[in-house]
Amino acid sequence: MGESIPALNRARSLVIPDDAPRERAGHHYIDLSRAYLLRGNRRSAFDALVTAKSIAPSQTRYNPMVYETVRALARAEARIVDTVHGFAVWCGITDRL
Repeated sequence: MGESIPALNRARSLVIPDDAPRERAGHHYIDLSRAYLLRGNRRSAFDALVTAKSIAPSQTRYNPMVYETVRALARAEARIVDTVHGFAVWCGITDRL
């Protein structure tokens, strides 16, 4: 919702229970990625997406917010596209960058 600072502050103390559904945990990291991106922290935004992928790969791959975030990361790092580009390829969105 555009309030990245409060979201990032709350995320610092959040502990996701081991028995939490993978989709909920994955979505948390997708949201966290967006918050990092809004604050200009591209490295942490990408790391959060990688974590979401490891927790809930299908959900991450097909989530529209992930597409938007990966596009923004890829455009911002046009000169350093190795890791972001690889993620975009994995998502299947390179033709839309």
